[in-house]
Amino acid sequence: TFDINSNNVGPTGATALAEMLKINTTLQKFYISGNNVGPTGTSAMAEMLKINTTLKVFSIMGNNVGPTGATALAEMLKINTTLKVFSIMGNNVGPT
Repeated sequence: TFDINSNNVGPTGATALAEMLKINTTLQKFYISGNNVGPTGTSAMAEMLKINTTLKVFSIMGNNVGPTGATALAEMLKINTTLKVFSIMGNNVGPT
């Protein structure tokens, strides 16, 4: 479990974490809620989740992902088959 909730990670930090998680083969739960990762960080996370096959729980609540980030996550969900819990609440996704 990796819980980095409410740490002001931002888009740059989220992108760096996504790069690490692309190659991580042991972590099963990742919580990055309340970090203002925005659409850019969210898109990086979505790309990672297309590749990562070990994460089972992913929470990105309260990160202002916006419509662009929400679209990236939706596209990821078409590919990812390992996530069991996916939390995106409170993200102002609005219309796409």
